Parts: sequence; C-alpha cells; structure tokens
Amino acid sequence: KVQVVLQHKHCRTRRPDIEQGIKDEWERLTGVEKRMWWYDGTLLRLASCQRWMDTDGSQEVKLECGVTRYRSFLGTNMAPWSNKIPQEHLSNALGCSVLVHTSDARLM
Repeated sequence: KVQVVLQHKHCRTRRPDIEQGIKDEWERLTGVEKRMWWYDGTLLRLASCQRWMDTDGSQEVKLECGVTRYRSFLGTNMAPWSNKIPQEHLSNALGCSVLVHTSDARLM
C-alpha cells in the first residue's frame, strides 16, 4: 500500500541567489541546443519517505511530496554546483513512469 501526501509545506524553499542560478542555468541549457524542445513542466518534489509493516504483515509506504518544476530540477539537483545547495532548496524531483499491461497481453 502506498500513500502520497501532497502539501505546500513540502515544496522547496526559495532563496534569491538560487533562483537566479536556476534562471541562468535554464538559459544556458536552452541556448546550447536550440533545436531541442524544452518544456518547464510540473513535477512532484519528494520531501520524505517512510516505510513500515502493517499489523497484517503487509508493507506500507508514505511519500510526502510538494510541487516543483523541471526548470528548478535542472537548476538545482542537476547543476554542476548542486553539492553546495542546501537540501531545502533542492528540487528533488520524483520520477514517475507508467507501464500498461493491456487486456490482449501487450505492454505499452
């Protein structure tokens, strides 16, 4: 069983110098490959994760999430200086992929 809690308090905190770094990194990256299509989409930010055994022996997981953006992810977690950014300012984007098993036994 997985529980996802989405709350504003789990969004990254902002600091003017880091916001400027995000802007600068986005402009640098989008200028490198002008033919590439860049999209600043909405992502979930993973703030914390807990796992425990329920009374019936099943495992439960709780993900506490906020909202972030792809641009913020590139300008914090993926930036060359990411190791200097405090945890509360990182985007910490949570990846999500889908695998569909169709009724005719195909995978999409």
